[in-house]
Amino acid sequence: MAGPADNDRPESEGDESRGSTRRSLWDVMQHEAGSTESAADSESINGAAENAPDVSESAELCSDAPEDEIEFAEASSDAEFDAPSASADEPANGTAVGTGEEISEGHDGAAVDVSGLGSSSDVVPDSCPTETVTEFPDPGVLPPVELSGIHRGANRRAKRRPPLLALGFGIASVVLSSLCLLPVMVLRILPAVAGFVALVNGGLALAQRKSESSRRQVAFAGIGLLLGLIGIFAGPLWLNEAGERWRHAKTSRIVKDKLERIGTAISVVHDQQNRFPPGGSFVDSADGLPIGMHGWMTDLLPHLGYDELAAQIDRRRPWSDPANGLALSTRVDAYLTPGMPYELTATGHAPTHFAGVGGRVATEFGTGDLGIFGRNSQVTRDDVIDGLSQTMVAGEIAQTIPAWGEPDNWRSIGAGLNQSPQGFGNADDTGAHFLMADGSVRFLSNRTSLRTLQKLSTRNGSESESR
Repeated sequence: MAGPADNDRPESEGDESRGSTRRSLWDVMQHEAGSTESAADSESINGAAENAPDVSESAELCSDAPEDEIEFAEASSDAEFDAPSASADEPANGTAVGTGEEISEGHDGAAVDVSGLGSSSDVVPDSCPTETVTEFPDPGVLPPVELSGIHRGANRRAKRRPPLLALGFGIASVVLSSLCLLPVMVLRILPAVAGFVALVNGGLALAQRKSESSRRQVAFAGIGLLLGLIGIFAGPLWLNEAGERWRHAKTSRIVKDKLERIGTAISVVHDQQNRFPPGGSFVDSADGLPIGMHGWMTDLLPHLGYDELAAQIDRRRPWSDPANGLALSTRVDAYLTPGMPYELTATGHAPTHFAGVGGRVATEFGTGDLGIFGRNSQVTRDDVIDGLSQTMVAGEIAQTIPAWGEPDNWRSIGAGLNQSPQGFGNADDTGAHFLMADGSVRFLSNRTSLRTLQKLSTRNGSESESR
């Protein structure tokens, strides 16, 4: 601390002392806080305080200064707070601590002592009314973004995805199951795949279900699982069987209609000639060998709507003669069944999917005649002893396909239905449709016993039972 002699120092000497020890206000304040403050520093601070304007003058200055300039001064003081400033010992009109004159000169365009402006806030902090200044973040630095809401939204969408996928693929599986009605094996894979995806997503949705999961999502997952199971199992199994039954029923109606038309034509021939058409007409060659001329289906052409085709056939020449090649290579839909491929025979003639029942067979009652067809046969209704409704006339065939113009297009039951290439049977391998002598059509399955088939195939075997 300064001694008592310093207080008696003259004013001029004090001024010289102040002039020789010019310091900034920041240095003065640092010396005030230290334990080795000199007497000269104390007098410098006192002189600066005497030269400082009063509070009322500072308040007037603050009220007259524009707000943007005051903010500029505050920003400048912050930027150069640590820069060296004028000593507090300089006169108050230019270099003293933040006086009103310095600010006025700044308004007139003169250079402003930035250090003095910066220190004025420290000397008279209560001289100007404080104003709240909104601080904006640096535009070059983005504030941290709160991502919890985004994460929560993404989690919610992720939770909703499996139930919706389960429901969507379950519906698709059921819809695709309708393809099982078609006889295409590959199409049955599509509903199975869609159903499997529905099961996987439905299982994930139920396994990840939490307390906050909505009931609707749980319902979607459950419905998707159910529909997926239907698409995988019930759909293909039930619809495939239903499709098979539908196709079989449709085929049966077509085959039945065609056999009924054939039966009607046979009845017309019987009414006109008093006999059924012969199974095949044959003539003997010069060396005594039989030559086949034409079959029973050729005789039915005019009665089935094929008058022009029948007129093109030369009945004086064999059916295999080149003169009849074009006519007998013509397709006749009345002799074809659905489900069978259409292919010309090995001789290049148009095929038929029906064959007559004919020939002879040994029964327990003796030798019996099969059906109504044979070589140059002349069978009448009176010759059908077993009954017209109990005697087969023609039936479906699926193998050893003959030409419709062949004169020996008839065969026996053989070992049973769909048992041999030379026997009777349908394309579905389920049985065969048969035309009876009275014009009716009957479907017999593969389960029909051979004994019953033999009884029905003979016209004079003295059998009274049909099954």
